[in-house]
Amino acid sequence: MTTSEQTGQVPVRAVYMRGGTSKGVFFVESDLPPPGEVRDRLLLSLMGSPDRYGRQLNGMGGGISSVSKIIIARASTRNGVDIEYIHGQVAVDRPVVDWSANCGNLSSAVAQFAVEAGLAIAATDGEVLVKMVNLNSGMRVDSRFTMSGGKPRYDGNFEMPGVSDGGARVALEYFMPHRPLFGSSQRTDVFEVDGRGIACSIADATLPCVFLMAGDIGLDVSMTPSEIDTQEAGGLLLERLRCLGAVKIGLAADEASVPQASPKIGVIGAPVDYVALDGEPVSAKDYDIAIRMMSMGKAHKAVPLTAAMCLAAAALCEGSVPNSLVPDLKGTTVRLGTPSGIISVGAVLIGEGSALLAERTIVHATSRRLMAGEVYGSLN
Repeated sequence: MTTSEQTGQVPVRAVYMRGGTSKGVFFVESDLPPPGEVRDRLLLSLMGSPDRYGRQLNGMGGGISSVSKIIIARASTRNGVDIEYIHGQVAVDRPVVDWSANCGNLSSAVAQFAVEAGLAIAATDGEVLVKMVNLNSGMRVDSRFTMSGGKPRYDGNFEMPGVSDGGARVALEYFMPHRPLFGSSQRTDVFEVDGRGIACSIADATLPCVFLMAGDIGLDVSMTPSEIDTQEAGGLLLERLRCLGAVKIGLAADEASVPQASPKIGVIGAPVDYVALDGEPVSAKDYDIAIRMMSMGKAHKAVPLTAAMCLAAAALCEGSVPNSLVPDLKGTTVRLGTPSGIISVGAVLIGEGSALLAERTIVHATSRRLMAGEVYGSLN
């Protein structure tokens, strides 16, 4: 990596990929400066952040959290692990790269990127398994997908809500570290805000999340993301509850030091009929829980897959806020009604009481390689 004296820009090898309902710029670790301030400055520059207009017009970002992301991967030296990777959430309007949380959507493209970059060897065609460790969380993530002609298959008929075309199905299985599912040891916590108590469940399965009933703060789960974003008072209250939840489970010492990307917060509710963002009607009888998640202060247009898996795990636990919506749920799969449609997520729990944890979670997605070459940024 060298700086062009003529342009003052740094060219870096990169691949632009979609994973699930997110897009991001993917790098091999050795092509970037070491972790730290210099690397972050470069990544902010090439993504076009900070942008006071909120568009990231001067970089690769797209002005919203789901398309302002970085993945950095390397071959692993750990036994039984092929790839290690880290996700960076790049703030749109601030000079911040948040390394605190994984991205479940982009995780569905990491193994394919690694194979094509020569970091992982997939020896045969057909279904292959790439074993990964996410460095944000320390979690093992297994990715299963199809190879054809020595390359990952991206075309197929599996449809994912929020993505306009079908693709080859990618199966992701997350194996949890041995930590309690509910970090506060309570399946429901009540926070006193503005003189009222608001019941929340703070769960940690793939990603720490705070879940509460939409009606408890005057929101409606049939609302679109843009409608939610107009609710200024509701947004401020959600951010306050997010920070209170983070402090409660020890993610931050105080509200001022809570990372932007973790925990996530979402409002849930009983199924209702609504119209998805593509104009298709969604029937209440076809799903179990309605969910509207916030990401970097804005309502997500689908759902972060890590948050979806966390919600599924919490919903299986008697005494949690999500479980109150599905007390008679059978099996390990939960169907979630998101702004873009219905997604099914699985979770397997072990233990009991305060020792309860999510052993693993399962979700399916699609991915696509969009562009490969060099991106340009600045070290200044």
